[in-house]
Formats: sequence, structure tokens, C-alpha cells
Amino acid sequence: TTFQEARNILEELNENGVKNLSVKLCGFMNGGMKQTILSKVDLVSRLGSKKDLKALTSYASENGMKLYLDGVTNYAYNKKIDDFLLSRDAATMASKVIVKLYSFDPVYYGKQDYRDPYYLLNVKGITMAMENLWEAAKTYNAAGVSFQDVGYQLSADYNPRRFVTRQGAKEQQMEILN
Repeated sequence: TTFQEARNILEELNENGVKNLSVKLCGFMNGGMKQTILSKVDLVSRLGSKKDLKALTSYASENGMKLYLDGVTNYAYNKKIDDFLLSRDAATMASKVIVKLYSFDPVYYGKQDYRDPYYLLNVKGITMAMENLWEAAKTYNAAGVSFQDVGYQLSADYNPRRFVTRQGAKEQQMEILN
């Protein structure tokens, strides 16, 4: 759905009397639904321009709707991109192994190791991603953000150079949320 198509949907809902909408805009940046690490916000160009996104958020705001920018802040779905380095950005388990994750099949509850893995970011990467999404919301005049995965998994990082407990990670994330 392009930014213009999303606006058209909001207009139609508004014309039909639907009020007090809260809208979550997903997959609009950094590669789409399997978003890359949020070191910066790059709009998916097929969806429209920065101007189109601002027009969408403006329409929503002017018509009493709240539009939230949704993003993944805890994970990196592609290790082959320039902005993500496993040794620098991925969280480390107590065993010193990098946290590599796989999707699970909801039918047989097994690991889908035939799919690409994704990586849990360390606390520094998570807080950077959260801050970058906040800044994007301000830039595009969105009502706020939707952190797709904050609170889903709270992780420590056992890399001795950047050791953070789960409690420390929670406190850092809470500071940004406040």
C-alpha cells in the first residue's frame, strides 16, 4: 500500500463516519516488512516520497486520526548490509555465542532453519534504533511510534566489552520510552 493509497483509505473511512482512528504504518522503511537494522530511516521508495509520507501524516492529524510509525528495534534481519556487523551489533549469550534466531513454525513448533536467520541486537543497537524511530516520527509529524518488538524479548549482552544485564537493558529502554 503506497502512502497515497493509505491516505485514500483514511479518507474513505473518514467520509463513512469512522472516527477516532489510531493507525499503525508498518513496512514503510528500510526494506519493508523484513526491515533492516534501524541505524537510519530510509523510506521504501515504491511506497512514495518523503513529501507523500508527510502528506499522509498531515491528513491524519488534521482529521483527528493518530498515525504511528511502526518499526523493528530489537532485531536485524539481514547480516549482509553495510550498517550491520555481527561482532559489533549482535547480542552475545553467556557462552560468548552470537544470538542467532530462526522463525518457528506455528503448526509443528519446529525451527524453520530453511529460512534466513535473524539476529538479536545488543542493547546499544536497540536503543539507537528506538531513538532513530522517534526522530523519524518527529520529522514526519506522526502522532508517535509503535515499537513492534520492545517488551517482547528483554535481553542481556554478555560481551565483556559491553556487558549489560537484563535489568540494565530494561532501564535503558524505559528511559527512552519516558
